[in-house]
This record gives sequence, structure tokens and C-alpha cells, in this order.
Amino acid sequence: MAEPTISGKLSFHVIVDDFHRTFSIDGPSGPNGVRLHYEMLQAGRIEKKKLRDFDLRADSHEAVLTEMHNGFPDYQFVGTWASYSETEREPGSATRSA
Repeated sequence: MAEPTISGKLSFHVIVDDFHRTFSIDGPSGPNGVRLHYEMLQAGRIEKKKLRDFDLRADSHEAVLTEMHNGFPDYQFVGTWASYSETEREPGSATRSA
């Protein structure tokens, strides 16, 4: 699937989980994209799967969400990477559940 490209003033970091058909969006006031990329790689190694990430530029979170739903119509938005990875992990577990 081609990664969507849009332009705008704000930078958003998107992480896509093709296995679970989900994606997360972290906004311009959220964590650093480099840190998110590192955390994504760690989670992928632990879960033995490949996640991918990219940056999108847009004027608002709503514009990015619309573009992602257009580009990935069968994928579910799960919130920010930080909130998704924390809520999906069970206490003492290093993996996210389906």
C-alpha cells in the first residue's frame, strides 16, 4: 500500500501495524518521532513482527486522520502510540494483545 502524502504546517508521526490492521497517530506536541521509531522497533522485535512508521504533514489532526482513513480504509485508528502500547500491554507482559 502506498503511504499517503499530504502537506501542511504540522508534523504527525504515524505507526502502522499491518498484522492487526491498525494505526496510531502522534501529533506535533507529542513524543519525538525518533523516540517513537525506536519504541516501535523494540515492540516489533519483542512481538516478532514488522511495524512501519512515517511522518505526515497537515494542518490538523483531523486532516491526518481523514487522509489515513482514505489511504488505509480497512485499518482502525487506535489513538496515540503511547496510549495504545500502554493500554494493550498486560501487567508484566512485553507484548500487545490483539
